[in-house]
Amino acid sequence: MARNNVAGSPDVKAVIKKRLGPLTYEVQTNTGLIWKRHVDHLKSLGTVVIDAPPVTEDDVIIPTWLEETPSSNTESNEQTPPETVRRYPQREHRRPKRFNPETGNN
Repeated sequence: MARNNVAGSPDVKAVIKKRLGPLTYEVQTNTGLIWKRHVDHLKSLGTVVIDAPPVTEDDVIIPTWLEETPSSNTESNEQTPPETVRRYPQREHRRPKRFNPETGNN
C-alpha cells in the first residue's frame, strides 16, 4: 500500500518497481500510475519477491576488521575494531568575555 497524496482513499495498492535511494522507492499503482514514495509512506501487505536475483557469497560484504587475520597474540581470539577518527575537531572551551561598564571594554 502506498500513501495517496491525491483526493480519494488515503492508501492505494501498489507494487514496488525499483529502489531510487536508501529510503525512496518507485511504485506502480493498480491504475498504472508511477509514484515516487518514501519508505514512511509505504505499508507492507506481505512479502512478495518478484524476479529477485539470488544472493551469492560475492554479494556479502564483510568489514575488513572482522576478516580472519593471523595474530601474534594467540591467547585472545577477540577482534577489535580499528580506532575511530574524529569527524569534527575537538571543541575549545573558553570563558565568555563579559562587558565591564567601568572600563568600557569587553
